[in-house]
Amino acid sequence: MLLLISDANILIDMEAGEIMEKLFLLPLQFAMPDILYWEEIEPGTQ
Repeated sequence: MLLLISDANILIDMEAGEIMEKLFLLPLQFAMPDILYWEEIEPGTQ
């Protein structure tokens, strides 16, 4: 399986283009740098 690593700019553009849900339907594995997760994703999960 292909692994794609993204930064915040890519994710922000995909969300703005309303294609985030379609992105996760692809047969790919996604990853992001730890710092991006800690600063942008984790705080919103509480």
